[in-house]
Amino acid sequence: MKNTKKYKIIILLSYFISIFVWNIFRFLLQLLQYAVFKLSGNYIDIFNLNHTSVAVAMIAVSIIIYCVISIWECEKK
Repeated sequence: MKNTKKYKIIILLSYFISIFVWNIFRFLLQLLQYAVFKLSGNYIDIFNLNHTSVAVAMIAVSIIIYCVISIWECEKK
């Protein structure tokens, strides 16, 4: 039962870390977009993803991390 709790905590942490990384990436792309707009005068939508696809991607990352940790724990025994 302890391992299950540990996995849930790891999945939650990976989810929040992926949200944090996503926000940093999005911010950097918006800075790039602003720089392109200032230099050329043209507005280019570089990164147009809706929130549903981002949420699905973060859930997929969490599931992959869970599977990797599960396999690693099984091989460790």
